Amino acid sequence: ASPTIKPRPLSADWGGYEVSPGGQGLVYASGSIWALAAGEQLARIDPANGRVQRVYTYRDYDPSRLGGLDFLTAGGGWVWFLDNGYPFSGVLRVSMATGHPAGGVPVPPNSCGEQTCSQVYYVAGSVWVPTAELLLRIDPGKLPG
Repeated sequence: ASPTIKPRPLSADWGGYEVSPGGQGLVYASGSIWALAAGEQLARIDPANGRVQRVYTYRDYDPSRLGGLDFLTAGGGWVWFLDNGYPFSGVLRVSMATGHPAGGVPVPPNSCGEQTCSQVYYVAGSVWVPTAELLLRIDPGKLPG
C-alpha cells in the first residue's frame, strides 16, 4: 500500500499581493516558490516556512516598464518572463540572485494568433514557448552573459 500524503497548508505574508488575472504566476525552482503579482511584483518564497525571502518590482527587472509581464517560468538560475505586447514582445531573462535583467529573446508580436502568448516553460535546461505556428526553444547556454 502506498503512503497517504496529507497536504499541509502554508501561507506567505506578503502585503498587497493580488494575483494577475489570467496570468501564469506561480512556479517552483531552485528551492523557492516564485509568485508574480499584479503590478509586476515578484516574490521569492521559502516553501518550507512561507517566509518571503525577497520581493522584486518592475524597477528591478523592467525599469523602463516595457512589458506587462503576466507569465513566467524559472530554472537554471533565471526567472523567465513572457510578454506579447508593445513595445516589447518576447522572453525576458532575469537573474534570480539580483533581480536584474540579462537580455531577452524577441518573439514576433501577435505570433500566437488571436490569443496572446501565455505559456512559457523551463524543461530539461531549455525555455519553451508555444506559438500559433511553432514551438520556440531557447537554449540559455547560447545566450550572451
